[in-house]
Order: sequence, then C-alpha cells, then structure tokens
Amino acid sequence: PPAAGDVYPRRGSRPTHGREAGRSPHRRAHRSTQRRRHGQAARRAAPRRADREYLHTLTPHIEVVRPADYPGDSSVYQQLVTAIATQQVVRMQYQATPAAPASTRAIEPIGLYLTQHWHVVAYCRLRQAFRNFRLDRVQHLVVGPELFAPRPETLQHYWAAQASQWQREKVVLRLQLAHTPLNLVQRLHDTKRQYGWAHEQALPDGQVEMTLYLSSLPYLTAWLLPYAGAVTVVEPPALREHLAELAQQAYSFFCRPAEMLT
Repeated sequence: PPAAGDVYPRRGSRPTHGREAGRSPHRRAHRSTQRRRHGQAARRAAPRRADREYLHTLTPHIEVVRPADYPGDSSVYQQLVTAIATQQVVRMQYQATPAAPASTRAIEPIGLYLTQHWHVVAYCRLRQAFRNFRLDRVQHLVVGPELFAPRPETLQHYWAAQASQWQREKVVLRLQLAHTPLNLVQRLHDTKRQYGWAHEQALPDGQVEMTLYLSSLPYLTAWLLPYAGAVTVVEPPALREHLAELAQQAYSFFCRPAEMLT
C-alpha cells in the first residue's frame, strides 16, 4: 500500500519518477503533445506500405509519350510559370520560323497552353501587341527583376480578340461527346483553336455549345465530318449544307458497288 504522503496517480496517467517528477504537469503535458504531433507528422510524411507497393506495381504500366520534337529542357516552361505568377518581365531569343534569324524579345506573359506544342501568350514590347510564342522556338530565356503592371487580359480574351480580328463568320455547334471515341474527343480539344475557337459552355443536358469564328466553312467541314452523330450545327445553315454535301460525296465514292471501282 502507498506510504503516507504518497500521491495517488490519476486513472490512466503515467507514474511520475526521475526527471519527469521534477517537472510541472503543464510542462509534461506540453512535451507529450509535441511528441504526439511529431509522430503524426512522420506518419503523414511516410507513404503507407500498401501505397508504395501499389505505385511500384503501377509504374511500369504508365508512360508519358512526348512528341518527337519535344524540347528536353523543361526550364523554359518552369521559368515562364514563375514569371506569370510573379508578373516579371521575360527576355528571350526567339526564332519565329526555322529560316528566320532569332530576335530578342521582352515579353509580359499572361498564360500558357498546350495543343501539339506548348505556347505562351504574352504582350510583346517589340511588337507593342499580344503575341503567341511556341516554347520549342525559344533559344534562350531569362526572367528579369523588372515587374510589369497587372493586366486584365486572359487567354480567353486573347483568343476571342484573335477570332474577331481575323475571322468573320460566326459558327455555333452543339456537341454530345459521351459516346465519341476518346482519341476523337482529344483531337477536337487539341485542334479547335486552329478553327477559330472562341469559347464554349456546358449545357444542362450534358451537351457542350462551342462558338467559333472563321472565314472558310469548307475548311471547317472536313474537321467536323468525323463527329457525325455527335455534332449539331446551330448556325449558320450553310455549314449544314457543306457537311451534307461532303458526306454525300464520301458515301457515293466509298459505297459504290465493287464492279464500279474496277
């Protein structure tokens, strides 16, 4: 039994002895809380064994396939991401075409996007206008200390301005892509800006309404034909006529009797 003067420990508490006995209850509680927090942080930082085994099993089956001309150095992309976030002026050597000499540009980048190549949209101080630059044509790039004033323009503003400046006819499409092969859906999104894409919105019934501006309806017709059954032309009516004519030509040629092909 406890001797006189002994302190009965509370239920669930640890006996106090040695160095712990000389510390106040508040200090002991503080150290206990610290140890518990460190342990929780360590458990969060270390992936569970099941997760590690899952990733080890899955890794050989996942591959990112880059285009043949993908620039191996990703520092250009990373530096531009930083410049956009911090609104820093970028200076670069840029070769617009393989035959043209490189020129020095000072730009104020507003956004990056990926189609078949990575692009940066930026205000070009040399041209005094917004320009679109392909990252694989950047020969040298430095993010300088100079800051530029925040701009209201976004990538969507840039595309809309390009569409209204260079293309004339408005095209409105409604697409239901739920049963379209994934490669065709990806192709649609990768190439839509080449056909005057301005903006799109999701509709309550699951369709996507897409607006484009361009000057050549026949040019657009060949792009849309693979999506027969998934695309509805809202306007203009002339586009429906072009699609019907092209589809008829394809049917007449590919569905001719065999004896007519010889």
